[in-house]
Amino acid sequence: MQNLSIETFKEEHLSDILKLERELFEEPYSEETLRRELELPFSLGLVVKLNGETVGYCLSWLIGETCELHRIGVKKKFQERGLGRALLKTLLKEAAGKGAREVILEVNKKNRKAISLYRAFSFSKILERKNYYGNDSALIMKLNLQEEKMLRDENLKALAREKFHHFKTLEKKHQELDDIIDKMEKKAVLTPKEEQELEKMKRERLRLRDEMTLLMKKAKEEAENEK
Repeated sequence: MQNLSIETFKEEHLSDILKLERELFEEPYSEETLRRELELPFSLGLVVKLNGETVGYCLSWLIGETCELHRIGVKKKFQERGLGRALLKTLLKEAAGKGAREVILEVNKKNRKAISLYRAFSFSKILERKNYYGNDSALIMKLNLQEEKMLRDENLKALAREKFHHFKTLEKKHQELDDIIDKMEKKAVLTPKEEQELEKMKRERLRLRDEMTLLMKKAKEEAENEK
């Protein structure tokens, strides 16, 4: 993607973000709210530009070791180009660099595109709030940045495979579930039975992820004790 840049949210971006708010959300943030984001010492905002045009942004708060993601949006005509993924990837890196250990967000249960994006970054549902958006439910999702960093450590995964023979089996099952879940979440409509199956698979994927994380921690500890 040519001439793509991601910058810290500044005063010069305010008018563009205000326009995007009005395009993307039924209840857009006011100019006053956006100005407050610029002033708050714990606010962490990013803007993505394509060929010099502001086409997306995200707004979050970094409080202690928790990053709260409040907004992420991409101009409609530029969606499905990986810009939201680029924004989120940069935000996670920035938040981790500033000491965050976890990221929390809420999303409309019917917003399958957003949920699919968050799942791709290993966010998991920790709570569901019924009728939070009128008649729609909100999902509260969380990402453990420390665990995510560990699970992306290829050297540590290789060590876990060496010390625990069933680690490869867990990896394979986790990847298979990832692929199935991804396909199901891309469907426009799911039957009630499919919804139940999807939730069951997500729980199993989370269990596998937790077991893999535990084995990787053990492998690391054993390797350090052997030194």
